[in-house]
Amino acid sequence: MEISSKFPVSRARQVVEPVKRVSRDPRFETFAGKMNEDLFKRSYGFLSSYEQDEIEQLKAEKKKSKDPERRAEIDDTLSRMLSRKKTNEAKDKRQKIKTEWRKKEIERVKDGKTPFYMKNSDLKKRELVDKFNKLSEKGQDLDKLLEKRRKKNASREHRRIPGQRRSRANEE
Repeated sequence: MEISSKFPVSRARQVVEPVKRVSRDPRFETFAGKMNEDLFKRSYGFLSSYEQDEIEQLKAEKKKSKDPERRAEIDDTLSRMLSRKKTNEAKDKRQKIKTEWRKKEIERVKDGKTPFYMKNSDLKKRELVDKFNKLSEKGQDLDKLLEKRRKKNASREHRRIPGQRRSRANEE
């Protein structure tokens, strides 16, 4: 089939298709191997100390700074860094609890018991138990903390109750 001569031929014609470079993300490629988090933490553990130093520097800079915009910027950065640090610590604690459980479970299986895999709800309970044990070791009053938690949960429950029902309950 012939091309119509009524349309002008463009000057920039592609005779040969250019070779497209395919960018690959090693996190999602199978040839990169499996991610070993333990090895990663051991290899790059020094970064956490750098991050801690950076947090200290930002706190000092915040004290010195007089510009409100700069202080707000530092506050945002600090809160982000502290949040990330807190999440990583929680993740590490959770991982530690899991590994301890697995070691005990492997020993139990060797003794002849059937394997039991921990559910997430059991893991959360175990985390709470560890948290309360640490607080009691520090000497903090557990009753006060539990009371605060009960109040917090009660307020959450009250938010879920529809407004009409809540107002009727108050009248009676």
